[in-house]
Amino acid sequence: MMNKIITLVVIMSLGISLIKAPQPFEALSLEERAALVGLSAEDYELMSDVVEAESNRSTDGDLTGRIYIALVIFNRVEDERFNCDTVREVLTAPGQFSTVRNGRCSCADRTDFSDMAIIQAWEWIQSGEEVPEVYFFNCRGYFSSRTAVGEFGGNYFSGF
Repeated sequence: MMNKIITLVVIMSLGISLIKAPQPFEALSLEERAALVGLSAEDYELMSDVVEAESNRSTDGDLTGRIYIALVIFNRVEDERFNCDTVREVLTAPGQFSTVRNGRCSCADRTDFSDMAIIQAWEWIQSGEEVPEVYFFNCRGYFSSRTAVGEFGGNYFSGF
């Protein structure tokens, strides 16, 4: 038994993984995709629906706009100025996401593009690289009182 523990500790310290290689993205279930970003299946599905609905100006192949929408949501969870500690709280906050009513997204069903965008945004945050401080977006242009970050997928993204 002691040899197995020592072997496991050595393997872990070398960064060697005993976990099977992940399945192709398309083969992952909703629950598996949600687990990749630490969300429940219900919250992940709501977030993906919102990302899809809010990115309706993007072409199907454009992930950048969707990634930035996911970043807005994740950034708001982490920023105390929004008084929201979860993705669901961010998405259902009054007056924030016009596509959400009564805890559901009324405009679009999630797609693989929105699912991939959420996972890529999460991986970007977890990578330790600098992530854009985006907290707001709209399709009309930058907010005059906000710091412009960029235009992606038909939406204009801003910070504080």
